Amino acid sequence: MIKKIKNFTVNYLVPILILVIPFSLPLFKLDFDVNIILTIVALLFTILAGFFIAAATSNYLRLQTLIADLNGGMISIFNIVKLISPNSIGRVTDAIDEYVISTLDYDLLDFAGDTMKDFENVVSVIDEVRPENSNVESLLQNLHSEKTRLYSNHQEMAMVAKTIVSPRHWTILILLASLIAILILALRNGQVISSLVAVALIYTTYQILKLLQEIDNNLFLGKKLAFEDPQHVFRVIGRLPYYPQYAIESNQVKIQEKTYRVGTYVNVSGSRDKRIEIIGQ
Repeated sequence: MIKKIKNFTVNYLVPILILVIPFSLPLFKLDFDVNIILTIVALLFTILAGFFIAAATSNYLRLQTLIADLNGGMISIFNIVKLISPNSIGRVTDAIDEYVISTLDYDLLDFAGDTMKDFENVVSVIDEVRPENSNVESLLQNLHSEKTRLYSNHQEMAMVAKTIVSPRHWTILILLASLIAILILALRNGQVISSLVAVALIYTTYQILKLLQEIDNNLFLGKKLAFEDPQHVFRVIGRLPYYPQYAIESNQVKIQEKTYRVGTYVNVSGSRDKRIEIIGQ
């Protein structure tokens, strides 16, 4: 409920207020040179916001690469095990399937740590794989090299998935954005065009903050790579695509498959236990 209120405020209430206030708020003047102060405040906001957007984008792009590498590593491990130990492929498939499902059930900012149990289960199953033919023993080294790479990727993901902008930084950014809005409103002269310009400038400032928040929280990944890329893993290992119910309800995914799995939490507030149903069968 709190999340819905927050989304409504960010996506609808604030933009509406930005549109209405410049036209409804009475004109007022300030007893100092507004243009000079506005230039200084806007410069500080631009420098600070630009720095955080650049830093957050760098982490975002790196996380994008790590997720793709992680999913690619799971596919490589599956194919290698299929060659060196056909009798182990069932357990490896189950472990990979459970892990990839768990990565979709958690937020990108948290899943590297929250899915550690499922990740370690994949590693444990890999360690139990033994070549069933002397001709493929050399592939065992490749298998463990992939396992080592998975460890490295998983550990780095836990670092780059974290947010960069702290509450203290958000306070400074919001304060500067608020000052920009007040100073812009003080420059109105009563004409419609001046109010339209104020709306455009204030709305642009707001969108910069919103863009930073989306990049810093990896919301772009949550809507794209985080749900689309893992489906390739499911297809390769012979399992149906999987989507968590919350992602479907919030329109974060576009399902193209006719048959797929949906995970519904049994008790959202209490645990991550879920019921998986096959849709379209």
